[in-house]
Amino acid sequence: MKRALAWFTGCLLVLQCSGLDLAWLLSWPTLGLVLVSSLKLLEARQPADHRLVALLQLLAVGLLAAQMPGLLASLLQLFTALFALAALLAQELGGALRWRRLLLRSGQLIAAALPLAAVLFLFLPRIGPLWITDVGSGQVATTGLSPELDPLGIAELVRRDAPAARVRFSGALPVEPYWRVLVHDRFDGRRWLRSAVARSRPPFTPAVVSATTQWWSLEPARSRSVPWDGASLPASADLQIQPDGELMLWQPLSQPRTVRLQLSSEPLPWQQQPPTARDLQFPPRGQLSRLEALAAQWAALPRDVDRLAAAEAWFRSQPFRYSLAPGDLREAGLDGFLFDQQVGFCGHYASEFTALMRAAGVPARVVSGYQGGLSVQPLGGSPYLEIRQSDAHAWSEIWLAGEGWRQVDPTT
Repeated sequence: MKRALAWFTGCLLVLQCSGLDLAWLLSWPTLGLVLVSSLKLLEARQPADHRLVALLQLLAVGLLAAQMPGLLASLLQLFTALFALAALLAQELGGALRWRRLLLRSGQLIAAALPLAAVLFLFLPRIGPLWITDVGSGQVATTGLSPELDPLGIAELVRRDAPAARVRFSGALPVEPYWRVLVHDRFDGRRWLRSAVARSRPPFTPAVVSATTQWWSLEPARSRSVPWDGASLPASADLQIQPDGELMLWQPLSQPRTVRLQLSSEPLPWQQQPPTARDLQFPPRGQLSRLEALAAQWAALPRDVDRLAAAEAWFRSQPFRYSLAPGDLREAGLDGFLFDQQVGFCGHYASEFTALMRAAGVPARVVSGYQGGLSVQPLGGSPYLEIRQSDAHAWSEIWLAGEGWRQVDPTT
């Protein structure tokens, strides 16, 4: 009985491990625990062996809960803990109870722990995970948005599944949409920052009735800029589109809020807003010598659109590789990443591509926001997209005369 319960628990653990993101620091210890508990179960003969297997499985459940917080995953973790406790009870009671009574007793033990769990949840201070910390000369960071984009200083990026927003549509859900939030137009040779200019409050133009409506449920955030598709009009006066394409609230978002946007049938003014001197800002010549030499070849082309096409073709020809753990590249700099390392995440590629465009004389800037989202179909309700911090993304925007600002995603 106890061996059968333990093996069933192991199967549930393996099922959940198939959904792990191996870029997470905790993924490998979790896989190791599941493997060790299975091997231990193969040779378990003594009561102490079965106790150890059950404890290892319960520890694996805890690690899975730290990485997979969704509803379905939580239910699987609950059932796994239920069977692991039942196996432990079968060992301690020596077969005195049948398996149904064992599961019932396990459920009672879990229910008895709920009041203590509720007290700890309500009153224990929220402490950041211990595995999110500095590592050597580089830094382990979590996915999300920041006014300062410095990918070269991030040795490893850990996915964080905290919710950012939810959005419902009056029509069909979009496929792999981009949700812009922050515009980074200041460049110091390594970092991209937002301009410290005063944000304007243009006269409010009510959104006209459109075939497509979006209802955004926003989570509290430090930034007053909120996600949007860049092509819709807000329906409330305290939500305004800035000249650089940021959608801003005029009061900090201190509590959850729902806003409504209407798809515009015409291009919005920000898309045709001419570039400023900041969109060509570049460090002193010679600081990025190899990058500048490559961009100089494209600067000789007659049109900006030709320079853009040449840069895109060059990026496609290189053996770039996506990784959330590229290592610390502060010493290597942009030149080292572009020509030597060539391994990184979206922030690296958006930074490099935008710098190349500026060096070639094409106005460009970096935009950070979110890409995609999880499609959710609730029972008895309309589908919506759930956007999480793990969906954070960065891309480039290039100014082309006669067209306006064009989105370019060098990561793809």
